[in-house]
Amino acid sequence: MNQHHIRSLMLFALTGLWSASAQAEWVGNINFTSNYVYNGVTQTKDKAAAQAGLDYYHAMGFYAGAWASNVHFRGSPARVEADFYLGWAGGISDKADIDFNMAYFRYFGDSVLSYPQANLRFNYNWSEHFSSWLLIEYSPRYFGVREEDYGHARLGFTGTLPGTWSWTAEIGYSETDNPGLLVIDYNEDHVTDWRLAIGREWLGWNGELFYTDT
Repeated sequence: MNQHHIRSLMLFALTGLWSASAQAEWVGNINFTSNYVYNGVTQTKDKAAAQAGLDYYHAMGFYAGAWASNVHFRGSPARVEADFYLGWAGGISDKADIDFNMAYFRYFGDSVLSYPQANLRFNYNWSEHFSSWLLIEYSPRYFGVREEDYGHARLGFTGTLPGTWSWTAEIGYSETDNPGLLVIDYNEDHVTDWRLAIGREWLGWNGELFYTDT
């Protein structure tokens, strides 16, 4: 596709979260990052991105939302990505919960790239200070290519540190039927990526320094 690998980069992200009511039914977020990286692949040609989203949560566990970011792909006029999603999240035990949603990725300026995707995530809280998750993603027409299956599995771990610090470690594997659809530079049909991060909450903002590679 129009993307390429991230190679040994130290990046920074700053995220702010706001709730519109005491019940947290509406939640907005703003994010600034030095590079928009999705599953090990840059979406902005290694450039900075400004992102924002708005979510609505129902007491029964259902939620809906929208999220947007600037993008920049080689050979494509697309400059804005907007994600729309509808899902449900809830506990399945005292330590585990599940989150499923259907999403649609819309690319303004090059709508042919737009595609649907199903996402399923399992979370498990081992203790108050340590948790893990497994994320599975699937699309039947990745980046608008008909009958071009895309699958991604991601395993992650996160924990707390003294003060308001936290850490995250994760590894992911992506695969598609079409060599080069994931990463045109290498003509590969699969990508393995990993990510390490350390973050801190401060005055309603979450700052994160992360290192990612493939």
